[in-house]
Amino acid sequence: YELFYCLGSARIGIVGLLFTYRACRLYFDRMPSATAALGVWFASPIFYYLAVETSMSHAVTQGLLSIFLFYCLRGGWLSRPRQAAFMGCLLGLATLVRPQEILFGVAPVAMAVCAWRTAPLKTSLRSLLAMGAPAAMIASIQAAVYWMVFGSVFGNPYITEAQTGPSGACFNWWAPHFMPVLFSGYRGLFVWHPINLLGVLGLVLFALRNLTAFFALLAAR
Repeated sequence: YELFYCLGSARIGIVGLLFTYRACRLYFDRMPSATAALGVWFASPIFYYLAVETSMSHAVTQGLLSIFLFYCLRGGWLSRPRQAAFMGCLLGLATLVRPQEILFGVAPVAMAVCAWRTAPLKTSLRSLLAMGAPAAMIASIQAAVYWMVFGSVFGNPYITEAQTGPSGACFNWWAPHFMPVLFSGYRGLFVWHPINLLGVLGLVLFALRNLTAFFALLAAR
C-alpha cells in the first residue's frame, strides 16, 4: 500500500510540474517556461517531496493545484460551467488532502471580479457556483472526519498536536510570522530556496503581461 501511494504521489507531483510548464507557456516562450518549471522541480522544496518524502501530502496538493491554476489562468471557464465544475473537483480534492488549500479558491473569484466589464454577472456567478458546489461537497468529507475525530469541523491534527506542546507552538492567525517564515536562517523559505523569491519578484513582471491573472495569483498566495 505504501509503495503504491508513494508512486502515485510522485506521479501526481510530476504531472503538476508539467502543468506548471503549460501555464507558463500561456504567456512566455518555450525556453523561459522550461527553465521555470525545471527550476521549481529541482530548486524548490517540491524536489524533497518527490524524491525523499513522497509519503507526505505536499506533492499531491502541488499537482492538483497546478492543474487547477492552469485551467484558471487559461480562461474560458467563466462561460463554461462544466469546466468550472471540473476545476471545483480539483480544488475539492486538494482540500481533502490539505484543508488550507481551499484558500486557492480566491484565485478564480479574483479573476471573475476583474472580468466584470467583459463577462455578465449572471454568467460569472453561475460558473463560480458550478465550481464551488463540487469543491464544497468533496471538502465536506474531510470536515465530517474532523467533526468525528476532533469534535469540530475546524479541527486540525497540526493544531491538536501543537496544543500539547510548548506555548506558541500552535497556529495563530492573529500573530503571523511572515519574516521568520520567509527569511529566517532556520529553514526560511527564501533563504533555503531562493528560486521562490525570484518567482515572487517575477510576478511584478508578469503583471505587465496579464494584470488580471497577476491579481488572481497574488490573491491566491
